[in-house]
Amino acid sequence: MHLSRWVTLHGFAYNVSTDLRFFDLIVPCGIVDKRPTSLERILGRAIHSSEVRPRLIAPFRLKVFGCANDSVAPG
Repeated sequence: MHLSRWVTLHGFAYNVSTDLRFFDLIVPCGIVDKRPTSLERILGRAIHSSEVRPRLIAPFRLKVFGCANDSVAPG
C-alpha cells in the first residue's frame, strides 16, 4: 500500500497456498461479507508458487505493461 497526497494505492496479492487463518483478524479491503481464498483451496490440491508464477506474470506483464520480454526479473 502506498499513500501520497492523501490518495492510497493498493498492491496485488494472489493467494496460492496461503494459510488463510492469517485473515481471521482482519477484513481485507473492508469487504465484510466475503472471505479470502487460495488457489490451493479452489483446486483442491497442493500447489507451489513456482507452478503459478510464469502463468501469472507473463499475461500480466503483456496486458498491463505491454512488455513481452523478461526485462525485469520476478522477485
